[in-house]
Amino acid sequence: MTIVSNKKVSLSAPQYFLITAIASLGLALLWFFSNPILVQKTKVSIGLTPSLEADDNSFYQQRVQLVLDKYCVDCHNEEKTKGKLRLDAFAFTRYSGKSGHTVVPGDPDKSELLKRMLLPDDDKRLMPPLGWKHPTSDELEVIRMWINKKASNSLSASAFANAPDLIKEVEIPLIDSAQVATLRSPILSSVDKINALYPYALSFVSRGSSHLNFTNVSTKKTFEDDDLVNLLPVASNIESIYLRNTKLSDKSLDMVAQMNNVNELYIVGSNYTANGLIRLINELPNLVRLTLDTSQLNDPIKQLCADKKIKLSGVNRG
Repeated sequence: MTIVSNKKVSLSAPQYFLITAIASLGLALLWFFSNPILVQKTKVSIGLTPSLEADDNSFYQQRVQLVLDKYCVDCHNEEKTKGKLRLDAFAFTRYSGKSGHTVVPGDPDKSELLKRMLLPDDDKRLMPPLGWKHPTSDELEVIRMWINKKASNSLSASAFANAPDLIKEVEIPLIDSAQVATLRSPILSSVDKINALYPYALSFVSRGSSHLNFTNVSTKKTFEDDDLVNLLPVASNIESIYLRNTKLSDKSLDMVAQMNNVNELYIVGSNYTANGLIRLINELPNLVRLTLDTSQLNDPIKQLCADKKIKLSGVNRG
């Protein structure tokens, strides 16, 4: 015989507030432990771990941060944290990033920071994205050696006796901020509008330039001919283009041809015809590097690029 009870269980006020408090505490702890930077700062404040600051004379500060500043910080800083990742200071390099494995001390092969930099050109996860300048083999070795040494914030250069020599760059005159502002002023509103449509797609090639890089690597929408219309207000300022898995066709050739300052063009996964690509190569006078589908690399295109001294590469569509 089954007895069914309809008796309702009621909570007293103290019980209700206790359960609510426990649930709130659980959520707070969940939030706390999902924020690795906050966890580490708390450990520092109660003496469980050393400072998160890198020593001024440390290998990290003198060599590693220089590489990150050069190639990564433009997209991973206090104001712009793609992938919840910041690389503008030691604490963030070690503990930020949504993967949780940005840096794995002692294991560079499992550290996303280095793995992303070593991906092939046809991998959309490559960082920096194709079309942006990439670290040299020596700079990558500097990062690898630092991670191998437990990603220390205190070890000095003497602990890295076999590190590649630091190459001093040619000193460049200070940037004239007023002049840069004047050069950028006519296109700033257009840049903002385009980045609103395609987040993180446009960026200036350097702090002292009004030229732009464009990539669709962060956009979820498939890039089509009509999308290029939105780029026309800044067409002559675009210096490099990275477009992957698009629906671009010969209908958009006139628009691409207006980007006459483009020197690097990566278009993989388009529907351009062979004749259309030949026309494009002929109408971009500053083109020095071109990446296409491997299937599009026919003899006429190879010969044309050779004649124009354009570096031609092929990538399998994926």
